[in-house]
Amino acid sequence: MNKRIQILLLGVLIIILPIGVMVYGSISTGSFEKTTAKVAAVEYDPTYSSTDEDNSDKYRVTLSYSVDGTAYATEIHAHQSDFSVGQEVQIKYDPADPNSTSIGEMSLPLMIAVGAGALIIGAIVIIKGLRM
Repeated sequence: MNKRIQILLLGVLIIILPIGVMVYGSISTGSFEKTTAKVAAVEYDPTYSSTDEDNSDKYRVTLSYSVDGTAYATEIHAHQSDFSVGQEVQIKYDPADPNSTSIGEMSLPLMIAVGAGALIIGAIVIIKGLRM
């Protein structure tokens, strides 16, 4: 495969991949319902490997919530300063499997910015590939 085709394919992937990830994220949690969870525990977790240089993501946060009178709990890793015991947090859960949760969601402005950025970078790569 010649270099021009490789660059054109790269440009198309740069455009399609981030948009596909966002669409998949929206579809996969689209049927989820919102509920309020409470922070039940915040514990230091030295086994969690953080990508932060200061290793600040080393806390396991247990969130408790109930669905139709049944109690559930889920764990996430976070900065300790982000959560405190008793704090209320909005989560989403799958009505078919309330153990399946999603914490947070991408905001519309962020999704637009990521999509626009991917479109611009992909277009630049494609244009450079066509000029070769």
